[in-house]
Amino acid sequence: KSDSENIETAKTDAEIGSEALKSWTKTIGGQYIERPELVQLIQRIRDTPFGTTLVIGEAGSGKSALFAELVSRLQAQGMAVFAIKADLLPTNVQTLMDVSTALGLQGHLLKQIEALAWDGPVVVLIDQLDAVSEVMDRSSERMRLMLQLANHFREKKRVENREPPVHVLVSSRQFEAEYDARFQSLQAETVRLALPTYEQVEVLLQNLNISPDEAPGALRETLRRPFALRLFVDVLR
Repeated sequence: KSDSENIETAKTDAEIGSEALKSWTKTIGGQYIERPELVQLIQRIRDTPFGTTLVIGEAGSGKSALFAELVSRLQAQGMAVFAIKADLLPTNVQTLMDVSTALGLQGHLLKQIEALAWDGPVVVLIDQLDAVSEVMDRSSERMRLMLQLANHFREKKRVENREPPVHVLVSSRQFEAEYDARFQSLQAETVRLALPTYEQVEVLLQNLNISPDEAPGALRETLRRPFALRLFVDVLR
């Protein structure tokens, strides 16, 4: 195959492999909550083509929705994106080739990312690494393989003495990121995902013709978590 054919195959693989995360629910009742961290991450990717970013957020804070929106926006800007939901990988994967097959790729995941990186910047997103960490998943190889993927390009820089334009973003809950020492190998910059304000919650409820007064005072802090807010909206609709 020619280089251009390899790059076209890699672009197709990037879209196929990213579909599970890209199609993750981004809205609540059709309403989108703007997260300031989205702009921050896009700016960081642009400023630091070679780098690693760890996005920390509590359970139900909307990390997967944030990454799903990030995939859509980066693709719309013409950027190559490989996005993986670590928790959806089969538990029996043993190698990155197994991961490539599980994602439905034609080629090897690393080879495809490297082919795209010769053509321009690439973003690799690994969502929910906490779900396959030592805390949650002691038996499978998924954590080791995702870290192998995340750390591959830093090792490549050391060997080849050049920075491949690959920015890796990983999401996790705080507890797992602190408890599982293997997270330290990422040597990542940390971005903390803040919960939406209650004012944002009120606007969303009003847009859905739900009176904010329907939310008991004791629930207000809980409803700042998008996961809980979605359940609340589903019940009232």
